[in-house]
Amino acid sequence: WTEYSVKNAAHIITISEFTKQDVHRVYQRKLSDISVAYPGIDLNTYKPQPPVEQDRVKKKYDLDDTFILFVGTIQPRKNLIRLLKAFEKLPHKYRDVQLVIAGQKGWKYDTFMAELAASPKKDKVHITGFVDQVDLPAIYSAAACSTLIGLYEGFGIPALEAMKVGTPV
Repeated sequence: WTEYSVKNAAHIITISEFTKQDVHRVYQRKLSDISVAYPGIDLNTYKPQPPVEQDRVKKKYDLDDTFILFVGTIQPRKNLIRLLKAFEKLPHKYRDVQLVIAGQKGWKYDTFMAELAASPKKDKVHITGFVDQVDLPAIYSAAACSTLIGLYEGFGIPALEAMKVGTPV
């Protein structure tokens, strides 16, 4: 539906200059037909969370004490197979670190799930499924770091959310 929508829209709003240029290049829309409205996050919600909140979400979502976090839908453009391969190559001293994928299954998720099933570190990968928006600041706060290694991202809200709570990206 993207091509149809782009060609029939009176005006297009994108979330980044990159996406604006991409729409122009791929669909030949005039740059004057495209505006950028940068997304953001709720600054009152995304702030470092106290240990009690971090412990609450660890229990609720069955998270280990030390984990690497990915927030997003399981789909090819999120590059999760590359993340899994990198996780598998962590030095032995990080053997107790968990990889947490906080998000739902999406388009073509089965490819990643097959890779995960064959992974020697599959027991250290935890998929939470849907995460309630109210829990995200505490999950980010509890993470050792957050990852965003997508192949095709327009903006990168999860990186912004993690940085706002003080979690390395």
